[in-house]
Amino acid sequence: MAPLAPIDDTALHFGKKSRGRCSPNLSVFNPQKQSMDEFLTKNILTRRKITSVVARIPDILGRLALLTLKFKHDLRKLIVENPEWDDPINEKQILRWKTNFLIIEDVKDIMYFRCQVPRDAVDLKGRIYVLCDAAEEGIVVGAYSGFLKSDSTWSCNNILGRGLLAPEEWTITRKELGALNVVSNVKAVVERKSSW
Repeated sequence: MAPLAPIDDTALHFGKKSRGRCSPNLSVFNPQKQSMDEFLTKNILTRRKITSVVARIPDILGRLALLTLKFKHDLRKLIVENPEWDDPINEKQILRWKTNFLIIEDVKDIMYFRCQVPRDAVDLKGRIYVLCDAAEEGIVVGAYSGFLKSDSTWSCNNILGRGLLAPEEWTITRKELGALNVVSNVKAVVERKSSW
């Protein structure tokens, strides 16, 4: 049996890990050597494999909340059309997930900077905005901080973001009310953390 090899978590693959390592023969997507179509024809797509890719998106602070909410919504549709974990998905779903995988590849190299006080801030007293919205896919919440700068403008940094699926039977109005409930909880947490 070949020894297991470490693998980059951001790499697109459908392999199983054992103690953070994968088989050395694992097929990993490389955009310089193959197209997404070529990669997907070598792999039979199932709900289990797709879910594992979405779960590996590194987004602790929620900067990609809108995208991950879209992926969660597409996974929900996949469950309806393909309830079994290991059954191959249909052509319509393959096209949808091919697009999603390309989006994941495009955003994985985006660099984010920590939320910080600008060098030219007038003082350390900042303001925090907590915003929310709802749509067919679900609820999105974002928290932003700002500091007054010496040129009388305000800085703006994303503190966190979250995308949440809402029950399918909820109307947009009810989702908006749910978003307000979530945003009030986020506001309380952010205020508590910022007072340290």
